[in-house]
Amino acid sequence: MSTVIVVGSGVIGLSVCEALIQDGHGIILIDENVPGSQTSFGNAGLIADYANSPLANMDTLRKLPSLLSNKHSGVSLDIRDTHKLMHYGMKFVQAALSDNFARNQETLSKTLSLSLQAHIDQIDRLHLKDLVLENGCLHLYKNSPETEADLTEIVAQKKKFDIDCEFVSKETVHSLEPNVNLDGVTGGIFYPKTRSLLSPEKHAEALFRRLNLHSGFKYIDEAVLAFEQDGQSVWVKTNSQQIKGDELVLCAGIGTNQLLDTYGVQIPVVSERGYHIELDATELQINRPIGWQGKYFFATPMSDAIRLAGTTEFADRARKTRHQHHQLLEVWSKALFTQDAKTRSKWMGVRHSSPDGIPVISRLPSMQRVSVCFGHGHLGLTMAAFSGQFIKEMIRGNADKDLGKAYSLERF
Repeated sequence: MSTVIVVGSGVIGLSVCEALIQDGHGIILIDENVPGSQTSFGNAGLIADYANSPLANMDTLRKLPSLLSNKHSGVSLDIRDTHKLMHYGMKFVQAALSDNFARNQETLSKTLSLSLQAHIDQIDRLHLKDLVLENGCLHLYKNSPETEADLTEIVAQKKKFDIDCEFVSKETVHSLEPNVNLDGVTGGIFYPKTRSLLSPEKHAEALFRRLNLHSGFKYIDEAVLAFEQDGQSVWVKTNSQQIKGDELVLCAGIGTNQLLDTYGVQIPVVSERGYHIELDATELQINRPIGWQGKYFFATPMSDAIRLAGTTEFADRARKTRHQHHQLLEVWSKALFTQDAKTRSKWMGVRHSSPDGIPVISRLPSMQRVSVCFGHGHLGLTMAAFSGQFIKEMIRGNADKDLGKAYSLERF
């Protein structure tokens, strides 16, 4: 089998490595960061099987001006980076048009269905069932304009895509989560089959340990400076060496764009920074992930904390941390729960988000031995195992043609 170089050791890069090494390929993984230590470390831990509605829709376009102008909304934009969002913004508006939205929703729904099974299979291979919480997920509508009729309609729309969910009343919310403050609560939507991880970090660590058991796996902790294809081979340049392989897969998150810039390849995947705080779990308990709809965050029980993760900041990854987002999460935690809990840690990471909500899993048209796998937005953990399997099928030449077209960078 061939030697595949994978750049990027987040959960997506690690899952790509796992899928390819199962298929008999030799793997060289390159990343200057500790595997799983970046955005994969700080996510909400959700396997978001319910998230089949792309953010690029007409409702988002209507709300966006007020969200960006309200400093308490949890959505912000660094004005210094506006020029970097022009291509993304144009494609976002196009994706929100009704026909495009419907097509993207179909693609996303199919991808999520395949992703859930791929995740289950990966957890089984890694023997990590003790790391999985299977208590479902609660979407909470609190101080929001939605009525019970609106929530019932959302449930009906989700069920059209075979997503298991139900409307729950204010009283049922209390029985599910006694520590939720019911002031202003209309009700919620309960997704009984949604899974979450008690530690995304331990999941990534287990993937890396599994890879290290294979003699055909090599990890190089250096920064990647450049790459090229030379005939039937690819070359990757790091700080200290040039590395030869037969295939190259770029899974470096938002850093993928920087590597592609050398060749004039412009993909409208942008830096969407997310934040989390962790609360002391000895002072507050919840039974499952709780998403406060309208505030754009989830409170998720972790192995030793409650993690409040979310908010959106469109800003270059190198900008200073915007601590206002941490402060908002602390304010919202006090409003969401009936009791306070101490904040024990804070974090910021960089999502890599496409305008249509569909990942970019594609070969470069000008270099057919180079592939990209990024743009997963809020669904990196959810789609990681499936993305690895899809890359494997691409290299085999057996990838689903319809999905391949939907994921292709040429759609932009």
